Amino acid sequence: MNVFKEFVGNMQGIDLPLCGGAFTLCNNRDPPTFVRLDCFIVTTDVMLKFPNISQILLPKAISDHNAILIHSTPANWGLKPFKFFNYWLHKDGFDDLMASVFSKHSSEGNTRGIGDLLRESKKAIKDWRTSQS
Repeated sequence: MNVFKEFVGNMQGIDLPLCGGAFTLCNNRDPPTFVRLDCFIVTTDVMLKFPNISQILLPKAISDHNAILIHSTPANWGLKPFKFFNYWLHKDGFDDLMASVFSKHSSEGNTRGIGDLLRESKKAIKDWRTSQS
């Protein structure tokens, strides 16, 4: 055990935070004993590559032991960008779709800007794309 502790110390291992509880084992006796037996130990390199990494305590199944899961929550980059594929330009119905979007936009007056036209086009293309599938 001392060799393992020395190894973890030399590697500068980090015990990840445990979400969902503080212990992984309860002996279900009177009085109960609660112990944390399991953990993931990672290096600072892992923490730098996965800054949102943590351990999650899973529910007990049959035994008196809770398993743990290592988990990395994805970073929130905001809204996903709209991707336009050039092959759509050659698909049947795309020209008519865009003509109707532009026609509708121009008939509503010039008070609305290009941003509104782009938003309307994006919505129309997304709807058109899902109807094509």
